Amino acid sequence: MKPRKKTILAVVMLAAALPACARQRNNQQTLSTPRLQDWIREGTYSYEYEVSTVSESSSMEATGKIAVQGAKMSIETNIEIQNGISSKSNILIDGDETYMIDHEGKMLYKMGNMGFEIPSGIVVDASGLQKAGEGQGEFEGANLSYEDFEAVGVKMRFYYDGADAVAIVSEMQGYLTTLKIKNASNTVPSGSFDIPEGYLVIEYNF
Repeated sequence: MKPRKKTILAVVMLAAALPACARQRNNQQTLSTPRLQDWIREGTYSYEYEVSTVSESSSMEATGKIAVQGAKMSIETNIEIQNGISSKSNILIDGDETYMIDHEGKMLYKMGNMGFEIPSGIVVDASGLQKAGEGQGEFEGANLSYEDFEAVGVKMRFYYDGADAVAIVSEMQGYLTTLKIKNASNTVPSGSFDIPEGYLVIEYNF
């Protein structure tokens, strides 16, 4: 797979996985957003996201949408990479089949089972995250409550508006990543899982 495709996959999978990171309340692990927790458990949900990743040598910004219904998942993303490089793509997961759609090139990459599991319930493994503190702080002009978590080589801060996490800021391996969650819902937009017709199909064997 081309490097740009690998980068896109890494960013969109990060956007899908971060909201399912664990939050600790009264020594119990729960999902970061109570409403999203219920919708994930029920198997139908969607949300919009903005994510930026910055290091000393590179930067990247992306916006997109995620929709899940049962064994189907759609991740739409628009990525702006340093030096003016941009890309737009859509990843579809339908059971054991994963598709990456390049709308600009009108190509459909059929990649089989990539091993990515769609979140279906409460997170049990918090990957060693331990609560490191809490307080009030400013995020994009708003005074929000936050909780800090740490693990070996990882720092994460969850910003909350009421009970819901609205942003997650993480530091890991020299990268600073900020994820903002918007318009979470227990429904999915019409056509979220449609596979376009007339695109060149390229199959990968992993």
